[in-house]
Amino acid sequence: MVEKGSTRKYLLYAIGEIALVVIGILIALQINNWNNKRIQKINEINSLQLLEDNLKEQREQAVFSRRLSKDRLVLGIEILDFLDESNVFHDSLSQDFRIITKESTSNYTVSSAYESIKEIKLSNDTLAEKIHELYEVLLPRIDSRTIISENITEFFESYVLQHFDLVELSRSHTFGDIDYKDKVSQYIEKQWFRSHFGLRPKNYQFLRNDPEFRNLLKYSFEMRTGQIISLERVISAIDEISIIQESELNL
Repeated sequence: MVEKGSTRKYLLYAIGEIALVVIGILIALQINNWNNKRIQKINEINSLQLLEDNLKEQREQAVFSRRLSKDRLVLGIEILDFLDESNVFHDSLSQDFRIITKESTSNYTVSSAYESIKEIKLSNDTLAEKIHELYEVLLPRIDSRTIISENITEFFESYVLQHFDLVELSRSHTFGDIDYKDKVSQYIEKQWFRSHFGLRPKNYQFLRNDPEFRNLLKYSFEMRTGQIISLERVISAIDEISIIQESELNL
């Protein structure tokens, strides 16, 4: 074309060739981007589905721990009232004294689903922020291994060792309307343990009038109240995440 003087046609032809190559590259890049997004979305959905199961477990655990904390808070208040009202210690309270001096929170494990979510970028920023807050902030606050406040068992430990005797409870000991023997029969059959223990004051009259024990007990109320608030925040956060998560999975 150049030799024949058709330079203009040659340039148009060359430009057309270049345009076709560029368009081909752009289409290939677009297909590649689309494929990467599709793979990322599949990974995201798979991770969210795994996380959904873990959230259910975490919520059940938090609800159970909240009930334990509330029960022990109420029981502690009842024990304080009992000290004011009764001059005689009843052996049936040995179980209760041990319960009110025990920690009620549990250990929470970071799920593999959350670990995988950290490696990918969720398309929903709000969901990503809430999941991060749950696993990095809220759950550690109720995990007995990382809990910010003092562990209640350790909080009472020195006083308990000094002022209480550890007593073995009968296997027929009852608390509430549940028979202790029935409650632990599966453990007894497996021979995981053969007894259960309570706490009996070495000197009940001293305990009644000891301001240190009353202060310890009252401070434990504050600690348990803080635990209950933290647990309720966890439950609320999981419910919020579940709502957003459901809408994402149904897209």
